[in-house]
Amino acid sequence: MRVLGGSREAGEEAARGPLWFPLIFLAATAAFAEYPRLVRLGAAEFAQARLDATPDGMYASAVFFYLAFTWMAPLLAPAAAVVTGIILAAYCRYALDIQVERLHVISTMAYGFLPLGFERLLTGALRIFCPASCNPLNPLASNTAFFLPAKSTAVFWYEAARGLDIFSLWALVLAARTLSSALEEPFGRLFPPLAVLGAAALLLRAWLLG
Repeated sequence: MRVLGGSREAGEEAARGPLWFPLIFLAATAAFAEYPRLVRLGAAEFAQARLDATPDGMYASAVFFYLAFTWMAPLLAPAAAVVTGIILAAYCRYALDIQVERLHVISTMAYGFLPLGFERLLTGALRIFCPASCNPLNPLASNTAFFLPAKSTAVFWYEAARGLDIFSLWALVLAARTLSSALEEPFGRLFPPLAVLGAAALLLRAWLLG
């Protein structure tokens, strides 16, 4: 809770905390958000539902990536935290000349990414309990794509808008703040590379699906 609250003591606790907890939480919540609907519909109908919600359909490669991202969601979520931690550790060492333990930075990123797990938890709950009028593709009004008509918005722009999410911004700010606390470095030196990585991942996903 101290990490989520962004307290000054959170950085050291996140850096030395058990790494398995945030990684398992991210994996489990990603599975909870995607797997019930995927298993219920089957891969073919699941992909068709996404195709039906697009104005011009999707390329075969985009459909493949859409299914791959869905099936691999429990692996991609914790992997994103680990890869981000590795990149941030290298950035601190070689760009900021700060000696850091790579594992501590990875752990800090994993705890900082906890808001993404809460977003997936809410999304999964809405997909199970909300009425038929809910949008199964994007049921949570935490991103700008929720307010866009999927059937008349190009896939690239719709997926890019899905990445403009309150929980994603919270995760980036929290991760940078927690690492800033752990390293006793200014927040302004650590948030920009995280923001760049987040934007690059968002655009890459949108491009692959568009």
